[in-house]
Amino acid sequence: METTALRSLKRLKVLYTFCRSAANIWDLHELNLARLGKELLDRLDEVKQQNDAVNLVIFSFSLLYLSRYDMAYTVHCLEEVVGSMLC
Repeated sequence: METTALRSLKRLKVLYTFCRSAANIWDLHELNLARLGKELLDRLDEVKQQNDAVNLVIFSFSLLYLSRYDMAYTVHCLEEVVGSMLC
């Protein structure tokens, strides 16, 4: 009976050591994933800022182009109106 108890105790110690090692590996894996997730979020923020800056430049040039187009169109309309008033 005592031999069976000692064998069971040794087996439980081995099982405990195995489970503890697996838990340590899991904890390390979880920490690495958290670090990688933070790095990815930081990189995403950088890319978003770069894209926002590019979009702002494109939007500004678009507004500039449209305002020049609108101004030319407005001058053209005024010329027509003034021309029709003079006739």
